[in-house]
Order: sequence, then C-alpha cells, then structure tokens
Amino acid sequence: CNLKSCLEIQKIDQHMRDKYLKRLKEEGLSTRQISRLTGISRGIVLKS
Repeated sequence: CNLKSCLEIQKIDQHMRDKYLKRLKEEGLSTRQISRLTGISRGIVLKS
C-alpha cells in the first residue's frame, strides 16, 4: 500500500480505492472498522 494515511484513500480513483478496500477486508477488518479508519461510508465499503 503506497498510501501514507488512511484518509488518502478518499482521494484516489474508484478502481484503486476498491482494490485497497478489498485488501483491508481480506486482512480481517470489518466493514465498520474500514469505514471509521478511512472516512468512507459503510455502504461504499460494502459495495467494494
């Protein structure tokens, strides 16, 4: 992951964002945890 901060994920394009979110899910983070860390809504995290 080339991001310096979890909040940077909001600024990248949708395809890359979804790849990072999928990787976080594979690491075992819950949808709610990912949402809190990244500032991305749970709905978007669920769709990715």
